[in-house]
Amino acid sequence: MITTTPIAWNGDGPAIVSQWFFENGDTVIEGDVVCELMQEKATIEVDAPAGGRLAIAAPVDAEVHPGMSIGSIST
Repeated sequence: MITTTPIAWNGDGPAIVSQWFFENGDTVIEGDVVCELMQEKATIEVDAPAGGRLAIAAPVDAEVHPGMSIGSIST
């Protein structure tokens, strides 16, 4: 599962998925930056926690919160 990381969060407010660097169904490698979130004026990069096929759950412009699942990776 790909989740938003509370450690990188600035306050309690939501963030917006600004872009995915891979398409739904693409193969990713552990550590790849798979998407970018924008919160207030900060950018948060989200890394793939494992390698495999990406399934996107939160599309571009979706509002997300700390700890929320935004996608998954199947091997």
